[in-house]
Amino acid sequence: MKSEIVTALNKQKTQKTLDIIKNSYATADVICLQEVSAAFIGHAMSVPEISSAFNIITPRDMDGKRDQNSVVLLSKSKFPNGCQEEITHDVEAAFPSGVKVPVAKGDILALKCQSSTGQNYVISSFHGDTNGLATIPVLTALNAVMKTLPGTRLIFGLDANVYETGDSKKQDCMEVRSWECVNSVRYEAP
Repeated sequence: MKSEIVTALNKQKTQKTLDIIKNSYATADVICLQEVSAAFIGHAMSVPEISSAFNIITPRDMDGKRDQNSVVLLSKSKFPNGCQEEITHDVEAAFPSGVKVPVAKGDILALKCQSSTGQNYVISSFHGDTNGLATIPVLTALNAVMKTLPGTRLIFGLDANVYETGDSKKQDCMEVRSWECVNSVRYEAP
């Protein structure tokens, strides 16, 4: 039984994920993925239902060894020009000074995009560290970048890795909620 569970969860993970995207999310405007392997990208591009519907955007500094990259799938109909610019480095440059943020190459992907209606977006995918300690610094940095882009809407998919009960080594989910209540910018339609 254990072998069957391992096979179902791990050995067929790529195919099952591709099937879910193809069968349940083929009409989505944006899909944010985390913990994506470099091999997954090639497999996704080889599935016609996915590659014809989406631009598959990977981080400029994708980590092919760690295979825990954040990736964005952009609908070709909603975002016909794909990604205008990757601004991941802008987000990283906005990390709070004096704070060691535990992020690795490929953990953050931030993109400037424009929809078919002309609306500007920042679309970001973020894979948090196991203890969730990067979550608030990344939120703070992304929020700082958004404040420099009036009229731009944010779509943010994240694996925050926060805990019901945190401590000095694990991020408490209620601290993230409190941060959100105090710091979130309300983005108004132009």
